[in-house]
Amino acid sequence: MNLKELAEVNLSRVKIDVKLNEFLFGLAFYPWLIAWLFTSTFYKDLIHPYGIIRIWEYVGLLFLLLKFITGKSRVKSLIIIPIVLLIGFIVSHDNGNASFVAYTLTLVYSSRDIHFRNLVRNIMICQIAVVGLVVGSSIVGIIPNELTLTYSGGAIRSRYGLGFSYTSFTPNYFLSILLEYVYLKGEKYWTIKELLVCVLLNIVIYKYTDTRLTFIMVFALLLITFLRKIVSININFKFLNYIFILIYPIMASITYWLTVKFDSRNSLLSLINNFSSQRLRFGQEGLRLYPPRLFGTHIQWDTSIDSYFYVDSSYINMLISYGIVIFVLTVISYSIIMKKVIISQDKTLLIVLLFWSLRACIDPQLFLLWFNPFLFLIARTFSDERKGIGDDITYMCVK
Repeated sequence: MNLKELAEVNLSRVKIDVKLNEFLFGLAFYPWLIAWLFTSTFYKDLIHPYGIIRIWEYVGLLFLLLKFITGKSRVKSLIIIPIVLLIGFIVSHDNGNASFVAYTLTLVYSSRDIHFRNLVRNIMICQIAVVGLVVGSSIVGIIPNELTLTYSGGAIRSRYGLGFSYTSFTPNYFLSILLEYVYLKGEKYWTIKELLVCVLLNIVIYKYTDTRLTFIMVFALLLITFLRKIVSININFKFLNYIFILIYPIMASITYWLTVKFDSRNSLLSLINNFSSQRLRFGQEGLRLYPPRLFGTHIQWDTSIDSYFYVDSSYINMLISYGIVIFVLTVISYSIIMKKVIISQDKTLLIVLLFWSLRACIDPQLFLLWFNPFLFLIARTFSDERKGIGDDITYMCVK
């Protein structure tokens, strides 16, 4: 066999390996993802997504085990995988709020040889399909479009669920989809048509759901996207790079400090609390009732109007629900990711991750794969630092 024939055989084998790995990972992940997307909708009474999730986590583990057996594994993987599984199992055991943590960690580590852009694109497609179906079904009356009246800031707010069990789900999914679209666009300029469509959707969603903070974040993201046409972004300032690398620990620390120090008698903290829809007050109550433990605590959240209790900040929520270990690992991993992003000079991904660091202060989706596909980047923290954070990390990118 000559050199050319040998190269063709090896290339053919790589292509087969790529398809097999992605196929097995897809079987383990996408049904689970779609089921989670339906858990916050009124379709949950028809299709029972939690039952699907419980079954699929066992089925998916078999697919991931098969992927591990048929793939290329290093000695480091044989050490890390049991540790990841053990931590995940301890956190998830007898903790209803963190039941998905073990499977999430397994998926994230298993994704280290999967094409990241494809993951983001496929998750975005699933989000658009489910959100579009749910909102459309609520408008035509197939599922309820509940109207919630809340009193805030001396005014009554009328908020529609649009087929979801709570009014903030539609705008939060919209922000997630927009962040994913920004990443997939990369350095390409946005057209005026794209910007106008996003602006109009943001206004319409706000009109129905009255979710102020997400509305502001979407406009801020669109403004930065527009300004990139005019102003070039320079990330070569050393001090600024340190800030970017440590942005997740910084934002987590600021959020924790504001939450602990909150006092309704302090005019500034009271203003921040009112502007953030009582997030500081509920976060402080959460820390008081459920002091952080190593592996988290089962918390009985209450989203009813009369006795509402939920901690929206991802940082505080993770700290008390999933525990100190998961919180620290997540924040440190994001710092490593940010360092790799700066090394690779990926300005678009930098903007997206900066927005997620800010969003995590006010919303609880940082560790939820059905909202945040960028959590998969944690798997890249195990790769060679010199290779950056791009999709060229592994042979999976071979076409």
